[in-house]
Amino acid sequence: MAAALDLPVTRFLSGPLGGDQQVGAGLAEGRLDMVIFFWDPLQSQPHDVDVKALLRVAVVHNAPIACNRATADFLLSSPLMERSYERASLAPEPGADDDRAGMVRALLVP
Repeated sequence: MAAALDLPVTRFLSGPLGGDQQVGAGLAEGRLDMVIFFWDPLQSQPHDVDVKALLRVAVVHNAPIACNRATADFLLSSPLMERSYERASLAPEPGADDDRAGMVRALLVP
């Protein structure tokens, strides 16, 4: 894929072997800006709990995550892809009060 796209590609482990956690850690640590994560919702996933945890991490850290081609197309063609974008996060800063309602308001009010 890297050669075909002429882009750097970071590979992670398969989901059941810890890949979901690797991607979630990348989001939580700020190493990943967005995720395109295709999975089959009609099939039972042996690591379903891990998939849900990854989706939860993406929401908490306000990271765009595409789980289907249409959403991936929107993300990749977004004008925001061409400039810096500061993600607000629902994760409280270490040592800060846990005011999740205030954090949600801050995300919704420009």
